[in-house]
Amino acid sequence: MKVLFGVRAGAALPPCVLAVADFDGMHGEHRRILADAGAQARARGIALAALVLAPARQTSRAHGSLRDTLAGLRVAGVDHVLISRSTHDAATALVALPNVRQVVTATEGQAWLDASAQLTGAVARADFPALRALRGHPFSVSGHVVHGRKLGRMMGFPTLNLKMKHGPAGLSGIYVVQVHGLAPHPLPAVASVGVRPTVERDGEPLLEVHVMETVASCYGKIVSVEFLKKLRAELRFDGIDALKAAIEVDVTAARRYFMASAA
Repeated sequence: MKVLFGVRAGAALPPCVLAVADFDGMHGEHRRILADAGAQARARGIALAALVLAPARQTSRAHGSLRDTLAGLRVAGVDHVLISRSTHDAATALVALPNVRQVVTATEGQAWLDASAQLTGAVARADFPALRALRGHPFSVSGHVVHGRKLGRMMGFPTLNLKMKHGPAGLSGIYVVQVHGLAPHPLPAVASVGVRPTVERDGEPLLEVHVMETVASCYGKIVSVEFLKKLRAELRFDGIDALKAAIEVDVTAARRYFMASAA
């Protein structure tokens, strides 16, 4: 799948049917649009392309990262992706490209708003089975592993750190997760999503994942963190010792979850 940035880059699109939406969270309405556009592209023997309207990702209503959206578009069979900062209202000016033979545009009516609201509500409730049904795949967040302050390592719980600047909205707390991309099989882990109020003031949203198996250095690698169950809300503790004790309880709860799942 080829990714293009900006309207001018759209001149490089081959003959195609173009699906237009924000593709934020990849809910059922997105899949319907892509299925319709894909069927028309196959009937014409041309490519399937998607115009991703990006502004929603800079707001609190974002349901996922751009990387996760691109992964969903790839699974849907999209051949080319054009990413634009334009709004939905301005999309009509973007689709007048030489090789765009047909446009399938999302109409953000009641069904669309309902699907978006269902995503937001399911994330807030940590209803991961519902999210899987809405999105058509497990709820996960992917990103590059970045360097942190190594506080987890100092407490005996080394973590993989992923920045969470633009969503998903409503994701906050301590979760049982599994990590994809570091081994042939998913790795059991416990994750914290939040601003680390015990050790930071005005901290940037961060996803910290403690993998409960030994892993080699993975800085710079792209991993996918699949969310399975919420354990508790993010809390501010009275010092590092209290935080460490809470993490120990969280890790024990996560181990019990995986043991029960395997039984």
